[in-house]
Amino acid sequence: MSSMHRLSLILAMFALTWCSAATSQAQGLLWNLPEDGAVVEYAGKYTNKQERPGSNEGPLELEWDARLTIQSVGEETAEFDGLPTPCRWIEFKLVTGKPSAKGVEAAAGIDPGPHGTRIYKVLIPVSRIKGQLRDDDGLPVTFIPIVKGFRKIGQQPARPVKEKVLAFYPVLGLFANYLNLAQEGEPADLDLPNLGAIKTKQMKGTLKLQNQTSKSENVGEIWLADDLPFGWAKYHVKLSRQEKDITAPASAFAPAAEIEVEMTVVKKETTGAKSEIGEVSEETAAPAEEKPETPAEEKPATEKPEKTEKPAEEKPEAETVKTDKPAEEKPEAEPATEKSE
Repeated sequence: MSSMHRLSLILAMFALTWCSAATSQAQGLLWNLPEDGAVVEYAGKYTNKQERPGSNEGPLELEWDARLTIQSVGEETAEFDGLPTPCRWIEFKLVTGKPSAKGVEAAAGIDPGPHGTRIYKVLIPVSRIKGQLRDDDGLPVTFIPIVKGFRKIGQQPARPVKEKVLAFYPVLGLFANYLNLAQEGEPADLDLPNLGAIKTKQMKGTLKLQNQTSKSENVGEIWLADDLPFGWAKYHVKLSRQEKDITAPASAFAPAAEIEVEMTVVKKETTGAKSEIGEVSEETAAPAEEKPETPAEEKPATEKPEKTEKPAEEKPEAETVKTDKPAEEKPEAEPATEKSE
């Protein structure tokens, strides 16, 4: 099994666990909208530790480099809620793989293999980027709507995005929807590679889920920066999962897997953004693929958020979509683990 295929399966495992709780994305990775043409690049690493009980070799530990680019690639007035609405084309590109100076992503210094590059280009109403956790009426900002959009996985053609809500987790990152996201300490300078010190505000949130055989915890931190395009300088997430037999007591839960990711801004430009998907329409794009049915034995039991971590008044609304898990990422004929948007 290739390194990138293994990473896709690992992320899919966590995604199946978290899809009901983490796809109502709040602001996610969009906290402001800069002038059109702005582009920001982030660099970081994914690390994974898989426990292997009974193995003399100990846990399996893996690492991948990652590069995330967010850019504003056009403006358009489109119909939204029945009215002509100013919108912005925002493009996200996540490249994940092993370090390499060769291949299609040589400029990023990463070999993503055939499936390690994901590009999403979505048209978003400008008015819906609030840059805050609650709107003017005090209600939680629970999702970012999509007027239309496209996605491109690896070398496959661009396909329309069928869903109407932008979900970052886990396709574009592991920063989820933390209903208890709150500021940590006072604003402070953060030293950034290539950019120097910049004033940031650190936010932290947690999300816990548990059922009879497993429990998971997602702890996320994000450093918000008003002076940066799209509003954030760095994020760090630690995702952990514990498992036990269904008949065992709660004290039998034992570590099963852990993923950490940290992404930090390394470059910003106020002009020069250029779409990598390019000009594409729903007529010229490849057809959206249907969601394959995942065999029952591949589906973990649905986990429910712990009551103490999810206040009733801030539950995600039913209109949110499921986590994007595109089936086309699998180079081998294995059960599908990711559902398409």
